[in-house]
Amino acid sequence: MSETGELEMSDTKLSGVVKKFPALSHFILSMVISGGIVLIWHFGKLGFWIVYIAGFGASISAFILTAIEGGKKSVKELLGRIIIVKANIRWYLFALLIVFVTYIITRVLGLIIYNEPFNILQPEVNVPEMGFVMSGGVIYLFAILLIIKGFFEAGIAEEFGYRGYVMPRLQTRYNALTSSIIVGLLWGLWHIILFWLPVTGFEMYYALGQKYGVIPACLLNSIIQIAMSIQMTYLFNNTRGSVFFASLYHATTAPAGLIFLFNGITNWNRGNFELLFVYMAVMVLISIILAIVGGPKHLSRKYKRNILGEPITKL
Repeated sequence: MSETGELEMSDTKLSGVVKKFPALSHFILSMVISGGIVLIWHFGKLGFWIVYIAGFGASISAFILTAIEGGKKSVKELLGRIIIVKANIRWYLFALLIVFVTYIITRVLGLIIYNEPFNILQPEVNVPEMGFVMSGGVIYLFAILLIIKGFFEAGIAEEFGYRGYVMPRLQTRYNALTSSIIVGLLWGLWHIILFWLPVTGFEMYYALGQKYGVIPACLLNSIIQIAMSIQMTYLFNNTRGSVFFASLYHATTAPAGLIFLFNGITNWNRGNFELLFVYMAVMVLISIILAIVGGPKHLSRKYKRNILGEPITKL
């Protein structure tokens, strides 16, 4: 057999493996890219800039696997998901506000259960460990800037991978709810290195790992990621498989946490995790409600679940 023929056969075999195990292939490759970069940064004492590249591991992996699987046409289809921006205004509101609502409910319950002070009209962020103090309406202005920043650093960095690549492929085999649980678990496990090594900006993960152990802490976080994944699938399937809306949702997680839970996060650094468990319970409850409303098969009352290679179909 010619050298070209061997190469073609090798490519076919690799493509076949990727198509058969898309979620696992993506998880392994994104762990190698992201985890490998963080390890190089930590033990090689390189500049922190390299950690930003690690954050894009999920999306980088998605484009590599998409190219292996279907070439330029498939890559174009994946890229096209970021320009699906046309949707009813309620989906913009859902993407921008659902995380804030979750945090507000968490803080209200924290006030009732633990007597944690909370004033939505006069938020205050005081994080002495980071030399960070902010109060009043300027926090909300800062939150807008963080959403714009987070759209790229969190949304674009991860959502081409988990929503754009993995979700449509899993939904060809499983219903929307099961697919969301699988993606959420893999998404949570992808963060495991943050529970093992102290990474600037992610101190709460390391603190949680120190408190409960790396694996239990990562599994605890995975429960939150699974709940978040269900919410994002609900949004994803109702916006015709839009990576844009998934990224918009993801972008709100940092500013929402800054305004309503950042002092709580500081407490987590000190080993006080009460609000974390309240937040987890609220996230799970909201996701259960959405699963009931949308139905486990499609997590949508308007569209069939988004399946790779199939046209968007209304129910």
